[in-house]
Amino acid sequence: MDGSNVLGEYIYNGKGQRADKLISSQNKCTVFHYDQNGLLITESTRTGNIKAEYIYLNGQPLAKIENNNIYYYHDDHLGTPMVMTDSSGAVVWQGEFKPFGETLSITGSITNNLRFPGQYYDSETGLHQNWWRDYNTMIGRYPEADPIGIGRGINHLYVYSLNNPIIYIDPFGLLSYEEVSGLVMANNLSGQSDAMIVCICWKESSFDPMAQVGTHRGLMQIYRDALSDVNRIYKLNIDYSSLYGAATNIKVGSLYLGLRIQWAGGNVTNGLNGYGTGVGYATNILECEKCIKDNPSECQACPSKCEKCLNLIHP
Repeated sequence: MDGSNVLGEYIYNGKGQRADKLISSQNKCTVFHYDQNGLLITESTRTGNIKAEYIYLNGQPLAKIENNNIYYYHDDHLGTPMVMTDSSGAVVWQGEFKPFGETLSITGSITNNLRFPGQYYDSETGLHQNWWRDYNTMIGRYPEADPIGIGRGINHLYVYSLNNPIIYIDPFGLLSYEEVSGLVMANNLSGQSDAMIVCICWKESSFDPMAQVGTHRGLMQIYRDALSDVNRIYKLNIDYSSLYGAATNIKVGSLYLGLRIQWAGGNVTNGLNGYGTGVGYATNILECEKCIKDNPSECQACPSKCEKCLNLIHP
């Protein structure tokens, strides 16, 4: 809204992703389609006519197909598009931005709305849609509070990427790699490496502390029976409703992982397969863990570089 004028109307799906947008002044509607990892892959009309398609490599924009033409993205170290070229190599779009994403200049013959990883620029509002929240580049903050509340501290309610957007990314408007790593370091009770727990959090929830599938909740997707086992064996009294709390979820999840490994006779692979589901679960987690352990300096200095490790799980 701008006073009494409606700028746009938006519809969201059950995962919190924007599914439909109507720009009121143009009577123009766009339907958004995503892959299983939450990446925008297609824009269409409500009648199903394709307007644009997006191709990614390791989670970063690689190309856009529009009007039977293919355009290639040239991204910075975080995956933010800076230049686009056509099939002949000619520059068709170029952007220059301040550290928190405010636009200095944009030139080109085509439109590109992809910005910071996970963000989509809305020209009608000037905001950047960031899955769970909108982002305002003018102030470098989210207008809406973090949906997980004060779990990370009251000073984090509106902050983007720990106030360090040159190093960190926040593709979902939720927890960053750095924040999950810190939470794991403080709450991992599994007897296994912090790297393993980080990988499980990514595998189970893509770092979304509000994730829920059936009765499975939070970063490590803890279900009622698992919580009951942890409470019974460790003589705790943790309530199911508290599992959306990131720290509590990691404590319970890591304790439960430790139990699964113990029940498997100390075999970590079998314990992991008992914790998770699906073919290759343990293999994915162990490969991701090894990758993070093998690149400690990179992950510490620039956590976004550990995307290559996480992408072993969600390619």
